[in-house]
Amino acid sequence: TDQRYASCAVAQECSEEEIDAEMQRAEGALQGPGLGEGVPGHTSYRWQMLRRNNFVHRERRTVRACDVFECECRLPPGGCGCASAACANRMVYVECISEYCPCGEVCGNQRFQKGQHAKTEVKRAGRKGFGLMAGEDLRPGQFVIEYVGDIIDEEEYAVRKAAYLERGQRHFYFMSLQAGEFIDACERGNTSRFFNHSCDPNCEVQKWTVGGEMCIGMFALRDIRAGEELTFDYNFERFSQDDKPMRCYCGAANCRGMLGAINEFASLQVEEEAPPDEQEPEPVMLPEDPRAAEAPLSPLVRRRARKPASARAPRASVPKPRPAAKPAAAKARISEVEYLLRQVCNSSMAVVQPEGVHTVLRLFNLVDDRAATTRDLSILLDTLLQTHGHMLQEFVKCMVLRQLHKTITQSSASDGPTRVPILRKTFDVFDHLPLTKMHLLATKNAQETLLETIKRVLLQHRDTGLRLRARAFLEKWFPRPSRRSDGLLREPPLPVPSTPTQEQGRAGAMQAGAGFVRSAAAPSRGFAHHQQPAAGGPPGPRDPAAMEDRLLAAAGARGEPDRA
Repeated sequence: TDQRYASCAVAQECSEEEIDAEMQRAEGALQGPGLGEGVPGHTSYRWQMLRRNNFVHRERRTVRACDVFECECRLPPGGCGCASAACANRMVYVECISEYCPCGEVCGNQRFQKGQHAKTEVKRAGRKGFGLMAGEDLRPGQFVIEYVGDIIDEEEYAVRKAAYLERGQRHFYFMSLQAGEFIDACERGNTSRFFNHSCDPNCEVQKWTVGGEMCIGMFALRDIRAGEELTFDYNFERFSQDDKPMRCYCGAANCRGMLGAINEFASLQVEEEAPPDEQEPEPVMLPEDPRAAEAPLSPLVRRRARKPASARAPRASVPKPRPAAKPAAAKARISEVEYLLRQVCNSSMAVVQPEGVHTVLRLFNLVDDRAATTRDLSILLDTLLQTHGHMLQEFVKCMVLRQLHKTITQSSASDGPTRVPILRKTFDVFDHLPLTKMHLLATKNAQETLLETIKRVLLQHRDTGLRLRARAFLEKWFPRPSRRSDGLLREPPLPVPSTPTQEQGRAGAMQAGAGFVRSAAAPSRGFAHHQQPAAGGPPGPRDPAAMEDRLLAAAGARGEPDRA
């Protein structure tokens, strides 16, 4: 017994009603079929409708100003803004936030947030079971529907997969979200769970950043007529590298015969033949439960999460399976970022086509401040360093500095030592790109500019080498003469036009060969205590302090850094 709750003086976490409801749900799961399970004597199974993703293992992220970049779109008269591919956020698969978008509430780059799904319906699709059909004509690039379900981590993914296999479930509804996270739409989701695979698909998967979270959307690849089945290529999103390939029944002319072999390490053993369509149970959708979407973690789940791993009770239904021994060659794994980079890069991992520029910029959205994404982030930076020529100009034109700015912000927020090499490599990319001062000054998020982030974060970093790299970067682009004593950048002062008296003095000095001739109206800086030498006479004594002042002034006029 937990002695902390032995006294009534301490309030319990859940109310009596919540405890009773939880117990009833647990008893129902043990005595009868639950979500996703078939009903005895009936050809149907149940699943619950969700409007947006339900986070099981963590809380939903909130939008931070440092992660938001404003687009440069302008609202057309009587139209909808941010509706073209020229929108800086739409180009890299990031939805605009109304508070930071110039178009405000009439922004056209908020399709996930506004739920602008196309009309669809679920019907039988032959040996594939049930499929999703278009309820209206769709045009290329149109947003069809968001793939939603339970957001789970790798540990929960392994447990759920083992449970589904034990109860003989034929179809899985896992979708790879990002490194270490999956979407499970088996028991909770929307009609997007009925998307089937095709080797010649009419839709594609796009991963968008929406309100600080990664979301998966289905988009039309071509014109689709009403009543046509909606399909996409499962590829990396639906299969882990430990899964066995399955036999494909898409019926396309270019059918590969199997699906799930995503790399050279995938097993060639194919799953058995699928059962006939008549044995596929009828899906029964339960109405949406608002509590499932509004409360990311239930009180009982939060209570279990606070307990140490040794004190947690083992799952009664299905124990966690022990990973089977694999041959040495099967241990090599490839991340989604590396898998997609291989599709757009050459053998040297350099971008050689303009389409690859957009792909690389979008892949930056799949990495964050977690340690699991450090290797992927390093690979992306290496790709930039391997790219040369006009492709680098395309990266700068497509605002790669925004992604590098976000990289500095996220890496600085992580205390892990693995992020220091990432930050140093970021400065290598800065030196590699064909940048100008205007590019650096124009890069900013909703909180601060890129230069302010470097000064605020990296100049005070605990790593000495990183501090030196940051200071050298600032001195290269903005030397000391153009910086104020408080450290803020300012434009260099405008040159003062010469007066006629000064011009006459310079001409006379050159003719007489006497060095510098001072004008009484505008004396030169640092030479106020010198006497004007007589014509043809020896030059006057030179003050060392005045000479140093003169050299500094000359260096400032040329734009050189202060070497004093």
